[in-house]
Amino acid sequence: MTPPITIYDSHFSVKETIDRIEHTLRERGVTVFARIDHCRGARQAGLDMQEEELLIFGNPEIGTNLMLENPAIGIELPLKILAWSDKSCTKVAHHKLESLTEEYGIRQSEAVISNMAASLRTIVTSAISKPITTREESL
Repeated sequence: MTPPITIYDSHFSVKETIDRIEHTLRERGVTVFARIDHCRGARQAGLDMQEEELLIFGNPEIGTNLMLENPAIGIELPLKILAWSDKSCTKVAHHKLESLTEEYGIRQSEAVISNMAASLRTIVTSAISKPITTREESL
């Protein structure tokens, strides 16, 4: 059975979509642990596939507290966002975090997971829809 996921459409390339999401995460002080280019891995193995990248990220303080409530939730952490090229656009997906509450019997931190889910949706939607600007400080 496929875990419940949320899928968005991005009109940016896979690379730019993941760049934008990574930028937004870092702006919010979220730790980015890894970025995996599945297509590059396929090419290194002599195979061809669509562009596809995975971003692995999280907040160790929040994740640790969830794992203290139920260590098995650690299999879901850190969080992941996947982007891949489709025929007409780039697709972006992440797990529906609300499902973790029931799957792992999380009761004390139910509000934390709900906040994580809302933040994740906001991060993805803002990254794939807004212009990214950098702030320059005057000397």
